[in-house]
Amino acid sequence: MSAESSSRTTSPAPGKAHPTWNNSTVLATDILASVVRLKAQPWRELPVHGKCRLARTLHDVGLVDEYRLVYFPVVVGQAKRLFETGSVPSAFTVLNCETTDAGALGLTLRPTAFVAADLALPESGAEAGWEQP
Repeated sequence: MSAESSSRTTSPAPGKAHPTWNNSTVLATDILASVVRLKAQPWRELPVHGKCRLARTLHDVGLVDEYRLVYFPVVVGQAKRLFETGSVPSAFTVLNCETTDAGALGLTLRPTAFVAADLALPESGAEAGWEQP
């Protein structure tokens, strides 16, 4: 799954309005089975916009094919995390990375198998061979 296009319209859940976006699907029950059925359809993409819990659930069961994220390099306090403690471990292949004029990063990532490895990071720039001003 990625986050750009749309799916198809189905009947809304009882008591819920019809979706207002064209070519949209309301997933009211058995969401994982519904996503599997939608992914089997011949259109291009199924988006998930701004729904961290749904994205985490789909990730944990292997239903996300691609992430398209915009990263804003600022610290403004607490925020929702895409991957909470207990999420299924995953590595990512970077398919694309672009920087906007304002400094935000647009990332396209594909989940890949996670392999635990030792990663030794230097404690200072000098140990890594970085020049200090």
